[in-house]
Amino acid sequence: MVVSTLIEAMCTRLTAHSSDDDDKYRSKEERDELKSLDCNIKFKEFLLEEGVIDNNWLDEIEKEHKENCK
Repeated sequence: MVVSTLIEAMCTRLTAHSSDDDDKYRSKEERDELKSLDCNIKFKEFLLEEGVIDNNWLDEIEKEHKENCK
């Protein structure tokens, strides 16, 4: 049996629409504030605080990611 799921996510685009688009229509303060709300960073901080992951694990993942993206 196949079950479909719809997830609606209300989020803010942190970067310009494309590499040709300049994001200077936002002030530096606004861009910094939006970056501080980044759910990826907040989730990483939560996992670290709860002891689910540690910095050694993150270092290994980053190293593996960099190797895979060469």
